[in-house]
Amino acid sequence: MVSRIVKFMEGNTIAMIALFIALGGTATAATTLAANSVGSKQIKKNAVTAAKIKNGAVTNAKLGAGAVTGAKIAAGTITGDKIAAGTITGDKINVATLPKVPSAASADNAATLGGVSNAAWGKSMVYMGTDWQPRASGQATWDNAGLGSSGLRLLTGGGYFFKTLDLPQGATITKITMYYTNAVAGDSGSLWISRVGLAGNTAEDLNHVNSGSAAGTASVSMTPNVAIDNTAYCYVLFWGAGTVNNIFLGATVDYTLPGATAGKIIHAGPQQSQAGGPSTAR
Repeated sequence: MVSRIVKFMEGNTIAMIALFIALGGTATAATTLAANSVGSKQIKKNAVTAAKIKNGAVTNAKLGAGAVTGAKIAAGTITGDKIAAGTITGDKINVATLPKVPSAASADNAATLGGVSNAAWGKSMVYMGTDWQPRASGQATWDNAGLGSSGLRLLTGGGYFFKTLDLPQGATITKITMYYTNAVAGDSGSLWISRVGLAGNTAEDLNHVNSGSAAGTASVSMTPNVAIDNTAYCYVLFWGAGTVNNIFLGATVDYTLPGATAGKIIHAGPQQSQAGGPSTAR
């Protein structure tokens, strides 16, 4: 048997050598891949790591739409120098993710009015004496008592002077202060706030205060706690001189917006008011 095998190999030496060469060539060919012969199915999971990707090899054209999401971007990796000019437009920004600017955030705060905080609206209005008008024309004469543009001094006659308040809707008047000078002892000027219905002409007195009888310059306050409803009423301050030569320096009106207490603005410029004003029992 052995001798037969030996004789067979001796007789087929050339053929055996050719077979081994052919088998070796096939193994060599298996290590050399043809172009485009490796697809995604031939790549093991996690086989392609960042270290195996050439810089610049992954371009926009090789990324599918929506392939790169926020969860796949490390914090701080996208800086301004990596964003091409004009690539981030409004339609690519989710506005719900943007923080509110201070004025917009205040719109959600109960301590605001129309999105503006009480610090901006203010909490005190100042109405100077010369900012007022007589309730009825021809009832009195007056001057500024040599006090520049602040004081209102009654010279002759009597009656009352008025000023319409211009406060924001929903505000609450917490205090009204009258500043005055009694020319002589026994003078007693008065200040009061009235609410006038827009449907009628009748004034409803809400609160009042008197200057007292002592001579000299002083101030006196009242706390009406009046809520402003500009949809149905007009709010008016009246000053009664009492006697001639009394001087009304002005009044401050302190108020708050719903839930707010901060800030202050000054309103001291002349206001145009219609002489005559609303009728009142005063």
